[in-house]
Amino acid sequence: ATDGVGNTATATASITYDAVAPTVTITSPAAGTTSDNTPLLTYTASDGSVVVKVDNVIVAKTSGDSLGTLTDGSHTLRVEATDSAGNVGSAEVTFTVDTTPPTLTINPVSTQTNVNSQTITGTRESGATISVSVNTTATVGTVTYSANTWSCAISNLASGANNITVTATDGVGNT
Repeated sequence: ATDGVGNTATATASITYDAVAPTVTITSPAAGTTSDNTPLLTYTASDGSVVVKVDNVIVAKTSGDSLGTLTDGSHTLRVEATDSAGNVGSAEVTFTVDTTPPTLTINPVSTQTNVNSQTITGTRESGATISVSVNTTATVGTVTYSANTWSCAISNLASGANNITVTATDGVGNT
């Protein structure tokens, strides 16, 4: 600009254009099923202010916090970062909490026998792994599976009571 006597003045302004959304990455909890109903929250955001939502509800949590006690079932975690230009970046993960032990049955066995080997059988929750132990020197065979049933041969039963313990473990470690 120039005034009436010829003096000039110059003014400058700087405008920063930012159309890039922040990068958000969630590393914990991972997608899938977990037996941990207080999972650790771990995320990174390249910049901006962060909002954390669990099942679409804002929670006051930051990376490194526990998500708090969650009920069994499916949950969705969303982390959103908004930079100073108003760009929003987000990441989302869906995971399932399962703290329930798997179902297991043992079919009736003969408690008085003169045969030193027996096959025990039962049912199990789909996908559960069965382990068998005996409180004596009896030999526990390999557990075999067919759909939701299992069986296991036990040989060399000791004289007297042979207490058999059967444990089912699901895919996330619940027993």
